[in-house]
Amino acid sequence: MKYNWASLSLIVLIALIMLTIFGSRWYNTEYTHAKNLGLSKGQLIECGKSPNCVSSQTTQSSMRIAPINASDTPELTWLMLRDLVETIPQAILISGNESYRHYQFTTPLMGFIDDVELLFDRKKQLIQVKSASRVGQSDFGANRERVELLREVLNKARSSK
Repeated sequence: MKYNWASLSLIVLIALIMLTIFGSRWYNTEYTHAKNLGLSKGQLIECGKSPNCVSSQTTQSSMRIAPINASDTPELTWLMLRDLVETIPQAILISGNESYRHYQFTTPLMGFIDDVELLFDRKKQLIQVKSASRVGQSDFGANRERVELLREVLNKARSSK
């Protein structure tokens, strides 16, 4: 009899986990919409009050992250960054032009959606960055890690050229 209860408990637990995963993916797809995106006066729109955002143009010190340096070969760096992001399976280009790109990243397991914006400042030879989660209060550093990983991989690619 104990075996049957253990089996039933395990089946119920697995079903709840699967329901949570698929339910959150559906919810994130259907009910979350991007906020605070785009440009205002030629700059990325400020992060909201939630701490799950990093930006190179924010006035909030806890959310500040350095822009990506594009000196020496700015146009090539901009194109290399585009190519790099577009190789990431979870990234989808939502909108873009010659100086701005908005990507949507979806986390593999739970399906949370994060927005990544890139703004190419040709005069300063910098790529301004912003990465923000759409839901929740904490991202456990995921947005900062994403930007730093992009920077690291881009710098490695640039040094090999």
